[in-house]
This record gives sequence, structure tokens and C-alpha cells, in this order.
Amino acid sequence: MEKLEKEILPQMDSVLYFSDVEIQKIKEMKLKIKDIDTVPLYVFDNPSGIKYNAEKRHDIMFIGGYNHAPNQDAAKWLINEIMPRVWNKKPDIKIHLVGSNMPQDLYDMASQYKNIIIDGFLSDEELNELYKKIKISFIPLN
Repeated sequence: MEKLEKEILPQMDSVLYFSDVEIQKIKEMKLKIKDIDTVPLYVFDNPSGIKYNAEKRHDIMFIGGYNHAPNQDAAKWLINEIMPRVWNKKPDIKIHLVGSNMPQDLYDMASQYKNIIIDGFLSDEELNELYKKIKISFIPLN
């Protein structure tokens, strides 16, 4: 990936990243980039209207685009390595796999567990409703 970044980034008019950590790594590469800046991932329009009550929430969500192989690997790692430990202590916890381009092997893996729900792609409204019920969400960033 670094080789590709070194080739492509200097050709761009502007480069945007979601974190200062990523920008620092790019700057350390000493590339001749015209403009580089961060973009916030999301800003709530009405943060005072958000009410979070952990006691009323349940379950876990893993959200990502599954056409990106590292997201598939992360979902499988969560299912195979982490969730058995969670289920050992809290057997009723469900994990929702959310995102586009869900590969067949994740459907196959999920079919072996009663506590894995494949939601796949959700509209903004559907995702917002799920967020209101979820206690923990994992969003892989790399």
C-alpha cells in the first residue's frame, strides 16, 4: 500500500485523511503533496438530542464495507476469537454484521451460530435505528 501511496499521492491536488495519525505517517514519507488535511468522520447535527442509556442497550455491531479484505478478516477474527469469550460470559449477546458486499463465507460462518445476525447493507434510517439498540459497535479503520 505504501508503494501505491508514494506513487499516487503526489499527483493529487488535495489529500484528505480521517486522522492526524495518518497525516503524520504520510508527512514522514516526505512526499511532495500540494495539500493535505483531515476530515471529521461525522458531526452530529443535534448532539444535545442524542440520549444514550447503556442499561437499555444490548448487543454488538460490526460495521464495514466487506469488499475490503481487512474488514472481512477483522469480522472473522471478532467472530472466531473474541465472541466465544463474550458468549462464555453473556450467551444472549448477539453480533450484527452490517455493511455492503457481504461475502458468502461470512454468511456460511454466521449460519453456524444462533447469535450472529447478518444485516448487510442498511439504509441510513435503518442504521440509525440499529445504533439506538446497540451497546458496542466496532468500525474497523486501517
